[in-house]
Amino acid sequence: MTLPNSYRDREQARFREPTLDKVSVAVTIEQENNNPVPVEFTESGVDFYQFNEVSSIASAASATVLTYTIPIGQSLTINGVNVSGENIAVYTILIDSVVFDKVRTYFPNYNASFNIDNLTATAGQTIQIEVENFRPTTADFNANLYGRLI
Repeated sequence: MTLPNSYRDREQARFREPTLDKVSVAVTIEQENNNPVPVEFTESGVDFYQFNEVSSIASAASATVLTYTIPIGQSLTINGVNVSGENIAVYTILIDSVVFDKVRTYFPNYNASFNIDNLTATAGQTIQIEVENFRPTTADFNANLYGRLI
């Protein structure tokens, strides 16, 4: 394989990823016989899933369903949070004790998802998911936080 010896010998184009609005660079390096060299880009890090549930939350009471602190030297790209329970409830995501988002569940569907796409939490930050039970009976609730730990 012969590598290009100058900037002019390379095919290079700038483009914007439409959903992320980030500038990216595409480069094609060709072998002597003009066949493109396959290049694969993969995400770094590992898939991350954290699930927890709490039982017997009293009427009109609040409880922490899930807490996760990002380890030192890493970051977490959050791709979603799913929650569910046995009663009407309000679920709240807090990042370092600051409210980030809320969802409400109603009869007959007690399942909900937060509309999160590639939110990055950095080392030392704490993600917390809380629930408030709005029915006159006790209930169980759960949450699933998922993304990519880098």
